[in-house]
Amino acid sequence: MTKWFFLLSALSILTFACKKGTDSQEPENPSSARIKSMIYTDFTTGDTIGWFKYQYDAQGRVIELSIQTSPVGEAFVHKYEYYPQSVFDNITVAQNTHWGRNIYTLDAAGFAVSELHVGYGMPGDSSILSTVVSKYDAEGYRIEVNTYLSGDTVTDKWKIVQGNRVSLDIWYTFGYADSLTETYSYFSNTANTLGYVNQGMNFMGKSNVNLLKSSAISSPIPQSASYSYTFDSRNRVIARKVRGSGIESNSCDLEVTYY
Repeated sequence: MTKWFFLLSALSILTFACKKGTDSQEPENPSSARIKSMIYTDFTTGDTIGWFKYQYDAQGRVIELSIQTSPVGEAFVHKYEYYPQSVFDNITVAQNTHWGRNIYTLDAAGFAVSELHVGYGMPGDSSILSTVVSKYDAEGYRIEVNTYLSGDTVTDKWKIVQGNRVSLDIWYTFGYADSLTETYSYFSNTANTLGYVNQGMNFMGKSNVNLLKSSAISSPIPQSASYSYTFDSRNRVIARKVRGSGIESNSCDLEVTYY
């Protein structure tokens, strides 16, 4: 709902040595796990639906992110420029040579407190699609996001417990006002190697410490999702399966590679 990428999927089992796990994995230091690619496949057909591919600079910051929404869909290329108080995410759509940008304004800690999403134009910033204002707690976790989109507003608020987002409250107006809450549980003895740090996007704040186990929405329509993972010999996540649906998830499979 409030996220910009909704990829649904299913996955082929990796052939190199790996182990399946839940709570029993001794965690890898997430900061040493830099993601190279994330490939989503349809869990019923095995067809690839989309992928993300990352490139980094010497400081571990993402400098290029390529996104293919499907084998025949549009290909987006994000190129990042870093400045003391801002990050520019310049976007091109390969097939049409259109482009746009996301402009992140940083606070003193280097976290994005505001985002400006600018529409595609040839050339230049043609129209503002949405603006985002974020708040962080003292530990660096993003705890509130206000998105303003064409006169509508979405407010996300997270509750953080022991480094994990245990609940998300959303208030929104899309012609009418409504709200809902999603709650989360985690595998306690795992490390989240799928977070912002692993994608070179530290400016988005800290990620969950542990790996997500389940999510649930009680109303207005009950929904739930469960997560399972496969790990490599360094206990990095190389595969994830999601079954069910929620605010930030739908049944899908994910395959991950690292540098």
